[in-house]
Amino acid sequence: MKKYLPFFALPIMIVLLSRDNPFFGDTTYHSILAQWFYDKGFGNFILPREMDAGHAPVFSYYLSIVWQIFGKNLFAAHLAILPFAVGIYWQLFRFISTFIEERHRDLCLILIAFEPTLLAQCSQVSYEIVLVFFYLLALNSILKRQVWLLLPALIGLSLISTRGAICVSALFVTSLVLNYGRLKISEEKTKTILLQFIPFILAGIVCTAWYTYHHAKTGWWFMTPSEAFTVQRKVLGIGGMLRNIVIIGWRCADFGRIGLWIVMLLALPALIKKKIILEKKFLQMFVIAFIPLVILSIAFIPFSNPIGHRYYLVFYLLTIPLVFYSILSVFEGTKRTLAFGFSLVMLLAGHLWIYPPKIATGWDSTLAHLPWFGLRKAMIEYVHEHQIPYNSIGTNSPNKYTLHETDLTDDYSRFSELDITKNNCVIQSNIMNDFSDAELDELQTKWMLVKEYKKARIYVRLYKKQ
Repeated sequence: MKKYLPFFALPIMIVLLSRDNPFFGDTTYHSILAQWFYDKGFGNFILPREMDAGHAPVFSYYLSIVWQIFGKNLFAAHLAILPFAVGIYWQLFRFISTFIEERHRDLCLILIAFEPTLLAQCSQVSYEIVLVFFYLLALNSILKRQVWLLLPALIGLSLISTRGAICVSALFVTSLVLNYGRLKISEEKTKTILLQFIPFILAGIVCTAWYTYHHAKTGWWFMTPSEAFTVQRKVLGIGGMLRNIVIIGWRCADFGRIGLWIVMLLALPALIKKKIILEKKFLQMFVIAFIPLVILSIAFIPFSNPIGHRYYLVFYLLTIPLVFYSILSVFEGTKRTLAFGFSLVMLLAGHLWIYPPKIATGWDSTLAHLPWFGLRKAMIEYVHEHQIPYNSIGTNSPNKYTLHETDLTDDYSRFSELDITKNNCVIQSNIMNDFSDAELDELQTKWMLVKEYKKARIYVRLYKKQ
């Protein structure tokens, strides 16, 4: 195991290096919830209407307990993620050990280790890390028939978020497909296989119990009446659904992952010719990777909720072993080295992919966002130094939150909502995806640039109305 220690040390290093980073983007929602539990106590699981998204706030509850033990600070928040981040790498190692020969295992782990969205999420206080850990734990429990581990993994997954409950469905379909060929072997084996479905039933009961309790307390099931969430849960027409399909394809190819699909496409003729696509291992890995893609997409495509890169992190992680297995199966010598090297370089380069300001970049899914924290701090200091009133400055996410919400300080100052017809000043950055093209054009042509901070292709600008 000594040669694998750097692989397991990587998430520890990422978490510790990020220990002082504030909450970023959507993770700030969980900071707000956790602070509510921290301040109000732990006697009530039902959140105020404006905070309630519908799913059980287990992650925020857990975070507030960590703060009670270690103090309410950013380091403690990042430490709360650490065991799950390390757990993901351990579960990935277990998964790879099932399908990849030991002599090739380290190369496959290198590819997985530098997956951009995984590293980016490990650097944040993100419940996505908890969700992915429970998914991989449940998957390995299915593969190794460890029913005693499957139940807690499924319960944790179903309660972490609504998307977690959808992932339980994906795991159930995966288990059903993997076991389909065994059902007629013998009565004894059939009973063994059917026993694996009991944890799904129990997890379903727990999940149903939560939503029933929540409905009894609030009067609604999944469609919250809160305006903060209803905008994201509208049902789309055909055009909107087609747009979501394109976005999903983009997410799966973004941040260097297109390199994996290029290699897979080049390998496909040989995979078919050599009938490798009919081999048991290949089929199992294909089923394991693509079922969550299909199930999650069915759940996302009809609705207006923006589809983030991180939503498909499980799919990204499970496709890498499939691509690597294909490389081993059809390429030899120099071609194998080139295919592996190209895949690795593309994933590493993915950390540097930054789109022009008018094209939204999935900042929470790439380490390219890291300079933002220092630039934001410098701009806030500039605003204080020049005594510019906060309420005169319009801005957008991730800069719309207070320092109390993101940095856990006692500063409750908040910038105004962006409205360039009313704001006297505007703080804009290429890390803010919510500026429209028209707003960007107007800022650059009709407003005066007062101050700009830049680092590693990230910028923060303060504009003043002329």
